[in-house]
Amino acid sequence: MITQYDRAIVTIAMGSDPSYRYGIASMERYANRVGAKVIVIREPFIPIKGLSDARHMAWLQKIYALQLVDQFESILYVDADVLITPTAPDIFQLMNRLNAECAIYDEGHLGRQHYVHQLQEVIGQPLPDDLFKVYFNAGVIYLSRGSQIGRELGAEDVRAVMKGGVSCPEQTWLNYLIHLKGQGVTLLERKYNFMEERNDDLESRLDAYFIHYAGYSFRASKRQKRVDVMRADYFRLFENKGVFAIIKCFNFSIADKVLGLCWSLDKKLSRLKAR
Repeated sequence: MITQYDRAIVTIAMGSDPSYRYGIASMERYANRVGAKVIVIREPFIPIKGLSDARHMAWLQKIYALQLVDQFESILYVDADVLITPTAPDIFQLMNRLNAECAIYDEGHLGRQHYVHQLQEVIGQPLPDDLFKVYFNAGVIYLSRGSQIGRELGAEDVRAVMKGGVSCPEQTWLNYLIHLKGQGVTLLERKYNFMEERNDDLESRLDAYFIHYAGYSFRASKRQKRVDVMRADYFRLFENKGVFAIIKCFNFSIADKVLGLCWSLDKKLSRLKAR
């Protein structure tokens, strides 16, 4: 059944990671601009039985997120650690002009072929060494109702890949299905899923449309928190400069530290319960 909106932006924000507030706030601004509904998944809709890793529990919900396309004409799935900038064009309009059923960014040039060997150990059959020469990053995914990709994802399959220790499990399984089923994919420009790949990316990231802070992207060091980078970028992009903006940013930083401490304790407790 189609809702009053024919397009939606979907993200997953399970747990209290403070960086998510900035990603979601940017999505809400973008949604207002392009006329889309924002859906934030905060609780598991796909059962998390047998999983103890908080990341796996959240990643498993991507199955549900992608299947929401059945309720809309098109959806845009965006990881919660992504900032959508004020210059981002209407991706729904663009994909409609291209008649795209599915659009994802190809990061195969970063070298993902070794995931093939991990995956074939789990599924118990040999796979071509060059299977992931083209490898899509699942942090930003556009789907129209005609796409079958979300419907092909099975929870038990994804759980098995997770338990098998495959890198980026739900993303790797999604890529396997795309190659296996021969699903048609429109390639997204890098500006729609901009991660740190080259030395000059640190300076140019604010010119992108969707900035993805995956892993340690754009951090000065591994000790720097992702939330600190996202908060600073969010205020550069969306808040007016001046004393009040500085005070607001400072207040947010204090709140983020408290929320981050709670998030860290929650994860530790979850691991202890899983033992």
